[in-house]
Amino acid sequence: MRVLVLEDNEQRRKYFKRGLIGHVSAIVETAQDAIEALKAETWEVAFLDHDLAQQAYMPSGPGTGYEVAEWLSRNKDRMPGRVYVHSYNDKGRARMLEALPEAVDAAGAWMDLPRYLGTVTDGERKVGDVPGMPLRGGLWVPRSE
Repeated sequence: MRVLVLEDNEQRRKYFKRGLIGHVSAIVETAQDAIEALKAETWEVAFLDHDLAQQAYMPSGPGTGYEVAEWLSRNKDRMPGRVYVHSYNDKGRARMLEALPEAVDAAGAWMDLPRYLGTVTDGERKVGDVPGMPLRGGLWVPRSE
């Protein structure tokens, strides 16, 4: 699966990186980088954060995930098959969902990637739904055999 992630928080980027093993993915930190990736590639799934540049509860505008949502609303031919808005900023997330009615409200999605992707790969085998993957230290990890 081809997955684009817009996330500026280092710890959350680590969660995404680990959860996306086996997928073709790009994890970007800025709205502009996300837009460039959307122009350059075709993505099946996108996870979009609202607050960027290590700012919390920013108003919507340039330099936020809202800029990406607005761009996608004007460039439907570049829209990934599934778009998840994973920001904890309720107002920002709501504005993004208003701009992209086809997107899904997914606050905290980075903690529950199997739910949103269906399956993830641990490098050797497919691991299915969340019940098959225990949460350890905030990261989904494969069961040991």
